[in-house]
Amino acid sequence: MTLTMFMRLTAYSSLNIQRVLRIGHSRWEHKCSQHYNSPKESSHHHRRCFVLSSHHRPQGCVCFSRRVLSRPLHSRPYTCGLAQAASARDDGDVGDDENQAVIVLAGGLANDGSLPPWVTRRVDAAADMHRNSKHNMKVVLCGGGTPHKPPPLLDTGHPILESVALGLDLAKRHPDVALEHVLRETASYDTIGNAYYSLVIHALPLRWKHVTVVTSEFHMPRSQAIFEQTWKLPIVAGSQHEERPSLTFHAVSDEGLMADDDYQARCEREMKSRDAFLENAKAWETLGDFSNWLHDTHRCYAVNRQDEYGMPTEATAKELKSY
Repeated sequence: MTLTMFMRLTAYSSLNIQRVLRIGHSRWEHKCSQHYNSPKESSHHHRRCFVLSSHHRPQGCVCFSRRVLSRPLHSRPYTCGLAQAASARDDGDVGDDENQAVIVLAGGLANDGSLPPWVTRRVDAAADMHRNSKHNMKVVLCGGGTPHKPPPLLDTGHPILESVALGLDLAKRHPDVALEHVLRETASYDTIGNAYYSLVIHALPLRWKHVTVVTSEFHMPRSQAIFEQTWKLPIVAGSQHEERPSLTFHAVSDEGLMADDDYQARCEREMKSRDAFLENAKAWETLGDFSNWLHDTHRCYAVNRQDEYGMPTEATAKELKSY
């Protein structure tokens, strides 16, 4: 069987990874030794995450093959320690008492304001983590909207914020998750904003030490790069003593969500956006540098680009199907 799509995942420094070169397929198979999310999932012991080093990746292949990755709904977490982490650590089951919070990344809304299926899977994963936690970890729901299309409206004419839609879905389908443990982040309009505002609004003031980020497989490589780059930046340049949470990244399955060509289009866009973000990140030494870049140059947040609000973005029709 040949692979048609891959996602390149990077920086798994805190995993114990066994690499096996698969001759004939030109890929690396990474078998992760992380614990499974729950006893129920431990029966799925043959699951693997496929990671491809760039010099082995075939031309044009950027995503996981959904035919290869026949996974249960919630895939295994993978952990990336930040520079501020004292050492690599084994978190055990996702939802253990070391994690203070799980951050659910926004993923768009349907025209009627409901959540698309790739987002409800993220909500389900976060609810499971909260349910399995020993000290009622916080659930942070991200998102104000997206620049790619107008927001759906309530009957009153008010816009439906993505984080509000996430909260309504969580309360309806997972009523055992007490709302007192749920937080919102409503300032962001993209993944970059998800990372920045969840850090400065919640993680830093509450001094969280360990946080899990939940999103979809197709969205994970870019999300991981953005959170790692953003959350490790010190406030004072060169500081080695500022506390930052360590991050665990948990990807939920993409299987059966989209037509293959729509999925491929979104994955290609994800990788281009990831590379562009990492190029910009080379100029940042502090969180202030990043904040200046975000609010001076980014279309979603810069006042000097506010005349572009409501104008079409560069996203194609195929890509917009997954927003």
